[in-house]
Amino acid sequence: MFKKYSILILLALILFAPGKALAAQQTPPYPVYFYVIGMISPGNTGVQDLEDFRVLFYKNSGDPSTAYTDAYTNANGSFAVNALDDLQMLPLVPAKYYLRVEAKQINGVNYGIAEQEIEVTDTDLTNGYKVLSATFNLITQEVLSTLKIATSLLPNGLVDEDYISTLEATGGLAPYTWGIVEGSLPPGLSLSASTGIIKGKPSLYGRYNIKVKVTDYDKPFQSDTKELLIDKVMHYEPAPDMKIWYGNRIYQEKLVAEGKIKTIVPAQPKVKVKVDIISPYSLSQAIGTDYPIILNPGTQNAETFNLSNANVSQKVMITGTSSIQAYSFSYQIPIELDGINVLKYSAKSGGSEFGIPTDISKFTTVEVMGGPIRLVGDLLVYPSPFSKPKDDELTIQYTLSGDADIEIYIIDVGGRRVKKFSFMSGAEGGSAGINKVVWDASTAFGGHLANGIYVGTVIAKQEGRLLGKLKLTVVN
Repeated sequence: MFKKYSILILLALILFAPGKALAAQQTPPYPVYFYVIGMISPGNTGVQDLEDFRVLFYKNSGDPSTAYTDAYTNANGSFAVNALDDLQMLPLVPAKYYLRVEAKQINGVNYGIAEQEIEVTDTDLTNGYKVLSATFNLITQEVLSTLKIATSLLPNGLVDEDYISTLEATGGLAPYTWGIVEGSLPPGLSLSASTGIIKGKPSLYGRYNIKVKVTDYDKPFQSDTKELLIDKVMHYEPAPDMKIWYGNRIYQEKLVAEGKIKTIVPAQPKVKVKVDIISPYSLSQAIGTDYPIILNPGTQNAETFNLSNANVSQKVMITGTSSIQAYSFSYQIPIELDGINVLKYSAKSGGSEFGIPTDISKFTTVEVMGGPIRLVGDLLVYPSPFSKPKDDELTIQYTLSGDADIEIYIIDVGGRRVKKFSFMSGAEGGSAGINKVVWDASTAFGGHLANGIYVGTVIAKQEGRLLGKLKLTVVN
């Protein structure tokens, strides 16, 4: 009864004392108050008691959960909503607004009024009220079923990749509001309270358990909670590191690519490959499939050589586990090469519960020189002149066209042999490619080279053939 009289008094104040309303009013768009006045009717529903239907007046179509105010109807269906009652709708400006009557259950049937568009003008704001000319008819609405979270499984994710999944619910009265009440999403993901969308880019791998809660818009509201699991947020493991040696020489990828050196090898080169990976990751143990060597890949004559446990010369275990952190392989190419060839070496990480294995491949370009053993390029001696007080050692450098037994003789001006070097085929000094003989200048007679000029010869021992000569000046 109180509400009925109060609405009539309010109508009287507004309709019969406009001067007072205007006097209390500030210049739009900031009124002191603003009433939306209207009526609901039973329509064809047969509802007789129109009291206590909740009327919502709000800003955003389809979303009465924010920027709204409300009031309840009187027994005759009249209502007056003060849009500025709780200041949620400031600033109030001329625009389109929305009104709806929430569902109310009577004898097991829901009745309400769907969203209606309300045009608020500058004149309405100046007056401080808007009387709605249309009467809103109640309609029958479906009895709300129990609110339930329908989503049962969240998809797996990948670190630094886009992720999106939408939580679903059934029953209740939309719109829903979502939240996380226990646990947390992976860093980089967030849940939209209004849409239930989980999206972002996860930044940390792992397994994530969360408990989500959904609340509907019914009065009183319904809610439901459910535990959900993102079973795996995966990540790509770092690629292994790989180093390759031909004979005793590490392959210098950059210098070869720049054309500064050639990698000269014998027809059946011996290869050493070292593979390792940073902790805590491990290497694949599938040696027969994950560490292939491919000769001339991408050509019709390509050939694949698979390693085996017999080629493992060393392995480093991760402490307390059976996982491998580093491998060293030794292998000899089983067929004879000729000319310029490309050899591709591959390796793979081991993978883990949350880690996706990563491959690495390296390409090497090698050259096999046919014909008799010979020196390729210049024979170098440095430093020259050599001074023992100043220089600790000197280096004799030369490039061989293939593996060979090599002897080097150093002769003084008197014809005496002061030093002899012997190198086996395939060892440093007798290997295809660059050889560096490091000498402390000691002689066959004890002591070190005296001042003077010396000459040297490089001999292919098996053939007894001179390959090259050198000259050395000593100034002590």
